[in-house]
Amino acid sequence: MGANPALAGLPREAQTGPTAPPEHLAFLDGIITTFIESGSMAWFYVEEYEPSNYQAGHGTPAWARIEPQDEEGTVHWVTRGTVQRGLDVIRAAQAQHATRPDGTPGDFVLHNVETGERLYLHETSRMRILAAEHDPSGMLDPDSAWPCASDLDALDAYAIVECGLFGRVVYG
Repeated sequence: MGANPALAGLPREAQTGPTAPPEHLAFLDGIITTFIESGSMAWFYVEEYEPSNYQAGHGTPAWARIEPQDEEGTVHWVTRGTVQRGLDVIRAAQAQHATRPDGTPGDFVLHNVETGERLYLHETSRMRILAAEHDPSGMLDPDSAWPCASDLDALDAYAIVECGLFGRVVYG
């Protein structure tokens, strides 16, 4: 199978994904698949999509080229690198007090440590996402109550990808 011409303009990392154990690469591909195939909150059109055929360390990763419905001509690539960036943003997020309209401190909310922007992601979602990334198969501790990758849903996938694309949840 030759190189996909649609990926020609992408950096090598975006084409192949980060170097990681096969379980983690499968986890990243699964997030892309859930993001694209759920169709539950489609703020975008799918221009191209290639599901993963990655098994036992061989094959091609999942990727997609999407166009936001409200931004004609804007294209975003969703790759393993996008998903990993989203996970990194979520992992590094810091909780800060929100300020109520009367100026008093409100609840803690997560903020992107690099931009200072609010993530619009609840701490429970962050904990579920990071636990699933840590143990995608649920096999490290089969008796654990922590979620594995199969416990993540479309909202989680949207949050991860949007954090990878925009540094925060924008549409989800």
